[in-house]
Amino acid sequence: MHKYFKNKEISQFKHNEQFIMEQLELLTKLDEWTIKAHTEIIENLMTLQDFRYIALFIIEFIVYKMSDDETFDKTHTPPAPIMTRSEQKLITLILEIDKKVQNFSDMIIKGIQFRLFRLGVSQEVQIVERLFRILVVLNKIKKDREKVRIFCCDALYCLKLGAVNIIYVALMCWPEVLPKYDPNNDVIVKTIVHIIMSLKVTKPFPKLYSLKTLLFKYYNYPDSGYTPSLIKDELLKNLKENTPGVNTAMLLLCKSMGPSWAIENIIKELKQIIVTQSHPSLYEVLTLLGNILRPIRIETTYSEIYNIINQLCDVLDSNAGPDDLQEGVVSCLISISKFKYKQVARSVLKWQFNKSIRPSTNDKLKSFFLCQDTKWWWQFVQSNFPRPQQD
Repeated sequence: MHKYFKNKEISQFKHNEQFIMEQLELLTKLDEWTIKAHTEIIENLMTLQDFRYIALFIIEFIVYKMSDDETFDKTHTPPAPIMTRSEQKLITLILEIDKKVQNFSDMIIKGIQFRLFRLGVSQEVQIVERLFRILVVLNKIKKDREKVRIFCCDALYCLKLGAVNIIYVALMCWPEVLPKYDPNNDVIVKTIVHIIMSLKVTKPFPKLYSLKTLLFKYYNYPDSGYTPSLIKDELLKNLKENTPGVNTAMLLLCKSMGPSWAIENIIKELKQIIVTQSHPSLYEVLTLLGNILRPIRIETTYSEIYNIINQLCDVLDSNAGPDDLQEGVVSCLISISKFKYKQVARSVLKWQFNKSIRPSTNDKLKSFFLCQDTKWWWQFVQSNFPRPQQD
C-alpha cells in the first residue's frame, strides 16, 4: 500500500511538471502576447492548487528551458529594467499569480536565492545572470533595494568571481542598488566596491572590466588606491564604534582576502579588542570572530584556530566574566566546533547561563546538538560526565 501511494505521488509530480512546463513554453512562444492568451495560461496553472509546484517549475523553466541566445527587448528601457521578451512574460505571469496567491512572488525569490547561493553547484554564467535578473526585477517592483544589495553581498561571499556577473546584472537592471561615490558612503558599499576594484584575473574577463569601468565612469569611484591595509583600518575603526553593517563588511573582506590574511590581520585584532573590552558588546565581537573562521576548511592546519578554541574553552570552563562574554564564547565555539567538536561539546555542556539567551544563540545550540544523534550524545555524556559512585 505504501509503495502504491509513493508511486502515485511520483506520477502526479511528473504530470504536474509536464503540464506546467507546457504552459510556460506556450507563454514564451506566443507571437501575439495578448491579455486573453496570458489570462488563459494563468487560469490553466491555477487549476493545480498546489502553488509550490508552480513556483518550483517556473524556476526550473528559467534554468533549463529558456534560450541563452534571446536578445534583450529595450523598447521601454529606461525606465523599465533590461530583459528579454520571455523574461518580461514570466515576470508578468508571476505578478498576476501573486495577486491571487499570497506571497507567491516571495516563493520565487526564495527559490532563486536558494539555487544561486545555497545549493553549492556550479552553473553556467547565462543561467546565473538570467536567474538574478528575475530576482532583481521582482525586488525592484517591491521597491526593496536593500534586499538586492544583500544578494550582492551573498554573491561576493559565496561565488567569488561569479559575483562579478551578478553585480553587473544588478546595476544594469537597477542602477540605484549602489550609490554614486561619496566619502561618507556606508561601510558595506565601500567594501563591495573595494573588493570589486581589487579583483585581478589571469585570463580575459570582459565582464569584470565592464563592471570596473561602470563603477569608475558612471558611479565616479576612484580607479586606484584600493589597498587592503586602508580598508582594514577603516573597518576596525568602525567596528570599535559599532557602526551598522560593519560585521557584514568584515566578513566580505575576510572571505575575499583568504584565511591566512584574515587570521593575521583581523583575527588578531579582534582578540585584542576582546581582551581590552574596547567594544560595546563582547558577544558581537566573539560571534564575528566565529563567523570569520567558520568557512575555513577543516583540512587546513592553522594553529591559531586550535589556540583560540583552547582559550575559549578555558574561559567557559572557568565560568569567568559577564554573561555577555560567556554567551559570546559559546556562539563563537559553536561556529568553529568542526575543528574540535568533542572539546567544544564538553565545554558547552558544562556552561551554566544565568539569564535568558538570545534567539540566535538558541538556534545555534539546537543545530549544534543535532549534528549527532541521541545514541552518540548518550555515549559522549557517559564517558565524559560519569555519575559519582555511591558509597
